[in-house]
Amino acid sequence: GWSSARWSGEPRAGIAALANEASDNFRVYAADRIRPAEIGPDQRAMLIRWTSARLGERVTIPDLSTAGYRYGGGRLVATPHGPAALLLYDGPQASKLAVLTRPMQIDKTASMTSTSSGTMGRVTWAVDGIGYSVVGERPAAELHPIADEVRRQADAALVS
Repeated sequence: GWSSARWSGEPRAGIAALANEASDNFRVYAADRIRPAEIGPDQRAMLIRWTSARLGERVTIPDLSTAGYRYGGGRLVATPHGPAALLLYDGPQASKLAVLTRPMQIDKTASMTSTSSGTMGRVTWAVDGIGYSVVGERPAAELHPIADEVRRQADAALVS
């Protein structure tokens, strides 16, 4: 059993695993019409303090309004690699988008990688030990400019 699980093809570490974790959490929480976010957009400061303390890294909430997405809230989620911050956004035509971030044990610095899972696009990368994955029900190529903006804002927050 264990040997076949090891060879199942499902990535268990690095940015490939992060992309899958983001997709899994997106499927669960973005589809929830009653309470997709545990902490609403009006409590940004509290979410930042809470998730930053749990992750041991400063969490930022990117402003994606120029891409047509409004921050809808967030939550702390569990992954096989520890806690992660899940930030949820509402977009045009009721579209949803999520940003998942967590510390990385491997792939501490990795270039942006575009992948898909069914109809879900994902753009995933890591910088200085922090991984990011932008996911949504759009082709990954359409998510790439949004991921570029998330990265720009996260990099600016690290400098400040």
